[in-house]
Amino acid sequence: MIKRILTSSLIVAGLALSVASSMPAAAKDGRKGAFAAGAAAGLVGGAIVGGAVRPSYGQAPAYAEPDCYWRRERVYDPDFDVYRVRRVQVCE
Repeated sequence: MIKRILTSSLIVAGLALSVASSMPAAAKDGRKGAFAAGAAAGLVGGAIVGGAVRPSYGQAPAYAEPDCYWRRERVYDPDFDVYRVRRVQVCE
Protein backbone atom coordinates (compact mmCIF):
# COMPACT_ATOMS: atom_id res chain seq x y z
CA MET A 1 0.00 0.00 0.00
CA ILE A 2 2.78 2.41 0.96
CA LYS A 3 4.67 1.57 -2.21
CA ARG A 4 1.63 2.40 -4.33
CA ILE A 5 1.13 5.76 -2.58
CA LEU A 6 4.81 6.62 -2.92
CA THR A 7 4.82 5.67 -6.60
CA SER A 8 1.74 7.70 -7.40
CA SER A 9 3.05 10.74 -5.50
CA LEU A 10 6.34 10.53 -7.38
CA ILE A 11 4.48 10.33 -10.67
CA VAL A 12 2.39 13.39 -9.83
CA ALA A 13 5.46 15.32 -8.68
CA GLY A 14 7.35 14.34 -11.83
CA LEU A 15 4.49 15.35 -14.08
CA ALA A 16 4.15 18.70 -12.29
CA LEU A 17 7.86 19.27 -12.63
CA SER A 18 7.77 18.35 -16.31
CA VAL A 19 4.85 20.70 -16.99
CA ALA A 20 6.50 23.51 -15.07
CA SER A 21 9.77 23.02 -16.91
CA SER A 22 8.12 22.93 -20.34
CA MET A 23 6.76 26.46 -19.96
CA PRO A 24 8.61 29.00 -22.07
CA ALA A 25 11.60 30.39 -20.25
CA ALA A 26 12.38 34.07 -20.41
CA ALA A 27 15.71 34.21 -22.21
CA LYS A 28 16.00 37.96 -22.42
CA ASP A 29 19.24 39.84 -22.16
CA GLY A 30 21.34 36.73 -22.86
CA ARG A 31 20.03 34.79 -19.81
CA LYS A 32 19.75 31.30 -21.17
CA GLY A 33 20.33 29.72 -17.78
CA ALA A 34 16.59 29.59 -17.09
CA PHE A 35 16.03 27.45 -20.17
CA ALA A 36 18.92 25.16 -19.23
CA ALA A 37 17.60 24.81 -15.68
CA GLY A 38 14.12 23.98 -17.00
CA ALA A 39 15.49 21.39 -19.39
CA ALA A 40 17.59 19.78 -16.66
CA ALA A 41 14.61 19.73 -14.28
CA GLY A 42 12.50 18.08 -16.99
CA LEU A 43 15.10 15.39 -17.56
CA VAL A 44 15.45 14.72 -13.85
CA GLY A 45 11.67 14.60 -13.43
CA GLY A 46 11.38 12.18 -16.33
CA ALA A 47 14.05 9.95 -14.83
CA ILE A 48 12.24 9.92 -11.48
CA VAL A 49 8.90 9.05 -13.07
CA GLY A 50 10.50 6.40 -15.26
CA GLY A 51 12.18 4.81 -12.27
CA ALA A 52 8.96 4.82 -10.27
CA VAL A 53 6.81 3.35 -13.02
CA ARG A 54 9.10 0.53 -14.14
CA PRO A 55 8.12 -2.90 -12.87
CA SER A 56 10.29 -4.45 -10.19
CA TYR A 57 10.55 -8.19 -10.44
CA GLY A 58 12.65 -8.83 -7.35
CA GLN A 59 15.63 -11.10 -6.97
CA ALA A 60 15.60 -14.64 -8.23
CA PRO A 61 16.62 -17.19 -5.61
CA ALA A 62 20.27 -18.17 -5.79
CA TYR A 63 19.40 -21.82 -5.38
CA ALA A 64 16.31 -23.97 -5.12
CA GLU A 65 15.71 -25.38 -1.69
CA PRO A 66 15.42 -29.15 -1.65
CA ASP A 67 12.13 -30.76 -0.76
CA CYS A 68 12.64 -32.01 2.79
CA TYR A 69 10.28 -33.62 5.22
CA TRP A 70 10.45 -35.34 8.60
CA ARG A 71 9.75 -39.04 8.91
CA ARG A 72 9.65 -41.45 11.84
CA GLU A 73 11.95 -44.37 11.33
CA ARG A 74 12.81 -47.47 13.31
CA VAL A 75 16.49 -47.55 14.26
CA TYR A 76 18.30 -50.45 15.88
CA ASP A 77 20.11 -49.60 19.14
CA PRO A 78 22.82 -52.26 19.67
CA ASP A 79 23.63 -51.08 23.22
CA PHE A 80 20.24 -52.18 24.50
CA ASP A 81 19.44 -54.67 21.73
CA VAL A 82 16.16 -52.92 20.88
CA TYR A 83 14.60 -50.94 18.06
CA ARG A 84 13.79 -47.32 18.77
CA VAL A 85 11.68 -44.82 16.84
CA ARG A 86 13.58 -41.73 15.80
CA ARG A 87 12.60 -38.71 13.72
CA VAL A 88 14.85 -38.28 10.69
CA GLN A 89 14.89 -35.61 8.02
CA VAL A 90 14.68 -36.88 4.45
CA CYS A 91 15.66 -34.54 1.60
CA GLU A 92 15.13 -35.38 -2.04
